Amino acid sequence: MRPTPGPWLLDDQIDTIFITDADGSPIAAVEVGEGPDEAAPAEADAQLIVSAPDLLEALERMLDARGPCQHDPAPVVCSVCAGRAAIAKARGK
Repeated sequence: MRPTPGPWLLDDQIDTIFITDADGSPIAAVEVGEGPDEAAPAEADAQLIVSAPDLLEALERMLDARGPCQHDPAPVVCSVCAGRAAIAKARGK
């Protein structure tokens, strides 16, 4: 499964921040609460969602360049394994 290609954009409305693809097709919506205490987390969430395609691509490139993990078989989560797990989660696997 591949997500909608980036870039993703913000369309900030009065009480909702819409996330769209480059053609304006909707991807997600983040409800903005009333007051600055609720608006700031909503704006941060929307920024994180918009950055998802770039973050995924950067992580994939980093891990592809690094190659396979070389850790002991002990139940330790190395950064490479954690990165690969995050990519799998983003891909719905």
